[in-house]
Amino acid sequence: MEPQDERTWATFCHVASLLWIVLIPLSFFGLPVPPFLNLPGPLIVWLARRDRSRLVDVHGRESMNFQISLTIYGLVLLLLGLAITAVFLVLGLLYGSQSGGQRDAAVLVGLLFAFAGGTLWIIIQLLLALINLILVIVAAFSASNGQEFRYPLTIRLLPPPR
Repeated sequence: MEPQDERTWATFCHVASLLWIVLIPLSFFGLPVPPFLNLPGPLIVWLARRDRSRLVDVHGRESMNFQISLTIYGLVLLLLGLAITAVFLVLGLLYGSQSGGQRDAAVLVGLLFAFAGGTLWIIIQLLLALINLILVIVAAFSASNGQEFRYPLTIRLLPPPR
């Protein structure tokens, strides 16, 4: 593979993970946007071209490792957010059952805390998406220049090529 083609395909390994950005407007029309859309694009590009170029193999592995890591972080945050919301609701209900006649107020407080926790979760998810976007752009520029790039805070599930 020619050097320019190598750099182009290495760049696609990163940019393909941004498929979810194109499909977000569909959610405004009530169409469901499936989760994990950050994974199939880089996986397809990497699997199709990794045997033809070491540069594409390196960038494809790095992109996949980062996207898998972000997916894991997002799932952990989802579970943590659900657990915190449940705890606040239960505490509100327990407080309401022991405060005699103040049950409605306790449930309201529990719901407000749950709403605050949900809002915080949404903000954190948006920050993760922004970090993803920025780092993918930086990685794509590195790939287009033929340089290797290492994403920060990445779980390296796919080992480096031999």
